[in-house]
Amino acid sequence: MSVRTELHENGIEYRICDFEGRIPGGEGIEFLYAKKAWSFDARFNPYLGIAYTLDGVEQPNGLGIEMSQRAFDRDFLWDFMDNPARIAFLQASVQPILDLLDREGMFEGEMEGLF
Repeated sequence: MSVRTELHENGIEYRICDFEGRIPGGEGIEFLYAKKAWSFDARFNPYLGIAYTLDGVEQPNGLGIEMSQRAFDRDFLWDFMDNPARIAFLQASVQPILDLLDREGMFEGEMEGLF
């Protein structure tokens, strides 16, 4: 299993799963890892953070998947609005990301098997 746990300085525990090339990139985007708040208070946070590179440069602000919608939250996509091919690539990547994370145990005890 490639899921690890890290405790942030704010006291929130996060589950992190490195993609290690298991999610194909495209349109200049490569996915690095997923990060989800896992402390009791934040456990059912509807967002899943996704770190990525754009044209080989890691972006300081990741993307957020709204898990109940199974889509990248539109607020995270503003930088791509002028590039419909990137938007389409990102949206097509959501299900493979969720499937991989489910198999890796990222949602164990929370939402496992829902995707």
